Amino acid sequence: MSVCERELADEVEGNLSMKKDKLSSIATVRCQAAEGNDDSIARLHDVILRDLHCEVARRLEANDHTEVSAASLIQGLYVRFEAAHSLDDWATKRDFYCVVVSVVASTLLEHYHARSLAVSSADQCLHPLDYTLNQIEMLNGFDFQKLYNALVTLELNAPRQYTILALRILAGMSLEHTAAVLEISKASVERDWRLARAKLHRDLWNQTYDATATQ
Repeated sequence: MSVCERELADEVEGNLSMKKDKLSSIATVRCQAAEGNDDSIARLHDVILRDLHCEVARRLEANDHTEVSAASLIQGLYVRFEAAHSLDDWATKRDFYCVVVSVVASTLLEHYHARSLAVSSADQCLHPLDYTLNQIEMLNGFDFQKLYNALVTLELNAPRQYTILALRILAGMSLEHTAAVLEISKASVERDWRLARAKLHRDLWNQTYDATATQ
């Protein structure tokens, strides 16, 4: 591993270990605590965070410059988690995805700030998470910090709408897949998806939005 890549690996390790309490989903933790399962959700968070760190470190060490979307990163985490930890014995798909979207979003925010503080150079290595951030910003047309802040606000005020929005724009799930994971009807997902996007749009652009659109 080159000096540049080692520095980036150290950056990732440091960022992922900072402010651990900020990396959990407020809505999910609240729900699990109410059911008496707050310990299991904390352990689930730790496992996902560790697996994410290992995947980023692997890409750095392998000098893997393949572009990776948030959706493919999350799906890869799910496949590895299910194979290694057995979802049936520990958590449901809903548990996993509710936590993983928050872990990935917060990890991306940490890298976003680290990247903004770094001194750029002509021979600077491109971090794997740079691809992910760039794609999210390009597809959605706004800065990741603004998106993250809007998601936090939505999570505090409308947890289920937040979860649906995060699963759709970060995990890349279809309406049908989202409904299956959350074990609710597709009609409910469509309704909350429209409402969540309208709220997000108002927060980001202070504009009205067509809440009847489903795409």
